[in-house]
Amino acid sequence: MKKIRKILIPSIITILLVAIVAWKLSSNKKVMEEKAAIAETKTVVFPVTVVHSKAQLLNQLIEVNGVFNPNHSLNFLSELSGRIVQVSIREGQMVSKGQQLAKIDDEQLLIDIELATATLDKAKSDLNKYEGMLAGNAATKQQIEDFKIQVKSAEARLATLKRQLRATKIVSPISGVVNKLSLEVGSFVSPGASIAEILDISSLKMKASLLDRDVVRFKVGQSIRVKPDLYPTSPRNGKITYIASKADASRNYGVEIELANSAKEPLKAGMTGVVSFEMSEERQANMLPIQCIVGGLQDPQVYVVVNNVAVKRSIQTGYIQGDYVEVLGGLSVQDQVVRTGQLNIADGSKVEIIK
Repeated sequence: MKKIRKILIPSIITILLVAIVAWKLSSNKKVMEEKAAIAETKTVVFPVTVVHSKAQLLNQLIEVNGVFNPNHSLNFLSELSGRIVQVSIREGQMVSKGQQLAKIDDEQLLIDIELATATLDKAKSDLNKYEGMLAGNAATKQQIEDFKIQVKSAEARLATLKRQLRATKIVSPISGVVNKLSLEVGSFVSPGASIAEILDISSLKMKASLLDRDVVRFKVGQSIRVKPDLYPTSPRNGKITYIASKADASRNYGVEIELANSAKEPLKAGMTGVVSFEMSEERQANMLPIQCIVGGLQDPQVYVVVNNVAVKRSIQTGYIQGDYVEVLGGLSVQDQVVRTGQLNIADGSKVEIIK
């Protein structure tokens, strides 16, 4: 009996301790769950500032940054293969159309031309002789035709060699500046090898992009003002020479402006500037700070405060003037638009308007 008590009593005590620990853990879990539920019911209120869209005078001046490019750019390639025996230019030098740039060794061509000339003379002599023999029935018409073909073949061969001889004198096809020279005396060139890059910067062109609602207001031949970044106080008049008929992936239409270079304030290819597309009329427009826009101007959205709740709304935008963008739809002047604090909120967030 004593032995049974020794075994039973510790077992009962162990069971009671386990039960007490389990009850305590269950109680703690319930308290934690209640605290978590209370925390979930708490609402975070985000401070924001708001602004109303307002009417402003829109002068419709569209300024687009761009890069000046040469009006003509040519990567001049070799027509022949051969060794360079003379180079008459250097990088940075101005060249004229038709000016000789370099010369390819023509010794073998001169020998070939001499042989071709002799071949042609013999073919003509044979033709004359057999035409005389034909009058005395000592030759056939077929023989005459064969000799005529030989004469034509020899003439074509000689003409080809003379053309190749002219091509040994490498001349510039345009006037411009030698931007890069790929030749030196003694080097060997092959057909299609680069000889020189020549840039014509007597006039320059700049490319810009306009939206469909803007590009329709302009036409080829219209005068446009261009302001080089290097000479900000010296704007220049350019002329629209090209307007794309098809939009790119961003729904923009390419416009090309050409302007004359200046000897007094010269520009080089690669320099930057601003093209000013100015509309003729001014008008009132509903404007909103660009700072309010979320999602970018391709898909413009704003947060509007309604009963202290942020509501995300898509809008339609138009022209950009300074730090403001034209609102074409989606907002009224009574709407309270979030100006600051929108980075911390989402659609449906509780907000508090602060001054």
